Amino acid sequence: MRVQSENPTITINNVEYNISDLSDDAKYFINCIGNIDNQLAQIKMNQDTMNVAREGFSQRLEQLLEPPVSEES
Repeated sequence: MRVQSENPTITINNVEYNISDLSDDAKYFINCIGNIDNQLAQIKMNQDTMNVAREGFSQRLEQLLEPPVSEES
């Protein structure tokens, strides 16, 4: 599915539709799909952020658990 901004059409299954010709229900579903795509992108960004945070905490824990290095003179 692809929506073109400059020309109010949408292509679904290789068929191009004028959005203005679609029913209110179809327009609503198009908006819902766009909203879902945005939410999925946000979830992916949150997941990436959590993965980076987890890596950071894991590294800090490993550093904390390392035996202290004794300085020899």
